[in-house]
Amino acid sequence: MKQIILIALIFLNLACGAQKVTAGPELMSCESGTEQATTDFNNDHYKIYRFGMIDLSKDRGFHDFYKTYLQEKHQIKLVDKGDAVMPNDKCYSDTMETLIKKKFGEDVFELAKKQAKIEFEKQD
Repeated sequence: MKQIILIALIFLNLACGAQKVTAGPELMSCESGTEQATTDFNNDHYKIYRFGMIDLSKDRGFHDFYKTYLQEKHQIKLVDKGDAVMPNDKCYSDTMETLIKKKFGEDVFELAKKQAKIEFEKQD
């Protein structure tokens, strides 16, 4: 009986693993990301994607603080996307960053990070 269950689980695992996952055209289109960013920006919904691994071993507390700071002070949501970079996400984030810098100033992120660091260190 155990062998039958084991064999059934193996086949179930293989069947699930064999499913093909494909990205739809909207995930591959830079144009869709650019259009969505422009729409979101015009509706005062500011969101920036960060790609790649973030080393949280040193400064996890500050990273979380900075995300909250950007959201509260500038209404900019910082979203960590990891290593998988879809073209629409990259174009969305690039477009949004350009629009935000035009509105708030080219150095908005640098100034926000400096100010967040000062406030973060006051907590200790």
